[in-house]
Amino acid sequence: VVSERYLSWLRDPEVTRYLEGGGDYTLESLQSYADARKRDSWFFGIYVSGEYVGNIKAGPLNLRHKRADIGIMIGEKAVWGKGVGTKAINLISGYCKGHGLHMLTAGIIEGNIGSMRAFEKAGFVRCGEWKEGRWFEGQWVSEIFYQRVLS
Repeated sequence: VVSERYLSWLRDPEVTRYLEGGGDYTLESLQSYADARKRDSWFFGIYVSGEYVGNIKAGPLNLRHKRADIGIMIGEKAVWGKGVGTKAINLISGYCKGHGLHMLTAGIIEGNIGSMRAFEKAGFVRCGEWKEGRWFEGQWVSEIFYQRVLS
């Protein structure tokens, strides 16, 4: 999954606007990040008709409580708003259920309507909010929490 394409997405402020990461990566530092995620997460590329368009991860894995957080990035803007995120969330949810997880969670920055819709369409429900819990674009905004029970 680590590639020049992935690197270009992380350097695009529109793609990374709502992500924790992004910015000044090199291929080497990106590979180190991906290698570190392999220890505590399930990390997958997202493909549409054989074309690499993004990534999704479940992690860190909490095997004691059988849950994980979901993170997703659709880097190819041409597929934004076309249900790719929802499909990827559903696929990783099935994978997680098949590997014994009970619950998945996601934290979404207020204003990221596309992600909220994708998670809601994939069966996640809003379960909480940290009012002014994130410093974002020069102001305090809320972080909205979603969850989905798999079993």
